[in-house]
Amino acid sequence: MSSNTSSFRSRAIALLFCGGSAAAALFVPILIINRSELSEWRSLGALFVLGVFVSTVIGLPLLVVADRWFRFRGRYVIGGALYGLLFWILLDAPIFPKDWPRLAESWFWLTYAPRRVAVFTVFGSLVGMIYSAIVWVLDRRAAGRAM
Repeated sequence: MSSNTSSFRSRAIALLFCGGSAAAALFVPILIINRSELSEWRSLGALFVLGVFVSTVIGLPLLVVADRWFRFRGRYVIGGALYGLLFWILLDAPIFPKDWPRLAESWFWLTYAPRRVAVFTVFGSLVGMIYSAIVWVLDRRAAGRAM
């Protein structure tokens, strides 16, 4: 196994962990505010798995693109924002034909969509920052082993 393969594998695992943790972390404040029961806290595991799945579908292809074509330091933060935007499109945007009339309504573009898109892209950027820190640590460890 080459070092590039193990490096990509480590980065992919880190990405999946970040995606799962982010999905679960989104709902922790809701559980705290609602003073949820222990049984509701157990749903965080399912949310973690959902986040890992979405990170597999959206995040891994973006990681390949970011690592292959971009070399600037903020590529994972930008990738996280793009991830958030794609996640909003899949989760909340009117992508099905029966929902298309909403696209013609001004309230959708002036009130509803901007707030949602902002939340998803900002959260994606924050996860991209966390992922950048994890990659930095992984790179430092790999450089230490190479010596």
